[in-house]
Amino acid sequence: EVRDNLREAIEKAAKVLADPKGVFRDSLIANLAEIAGMSGDLNVTGAKDIAAAAQAASADLATLEPETLRTDTDARQIAAKRAAAIAKMLA
Repeated sequence: EVRDNLREAIEKAAKVLADPKGVFRDSLIANLAEIAGMSGDLNVTGAKDIAAAAQAASADLATLEPETLRTDTDARQIAAKRAAAIAKMLA
């Protein structure tokens, strides 16, 4: 369940960010940060893929500034690609 919740949150961010005209709220990044942070603690089985994806999402995606992603199309596309790559870690 932890893996699924984390993957879904990252995939949602990737999908929204990949659409240059897609509208999103600051909560997209805030929710992702929260889920990634909790996933490390909830990973009671010690699954390496969950740990790696949670760390990557926390260090990379959760630190993004929503306003920058709204105004900088290049940054937004880079973030979308990063999110997609992190989500693949959980496939």
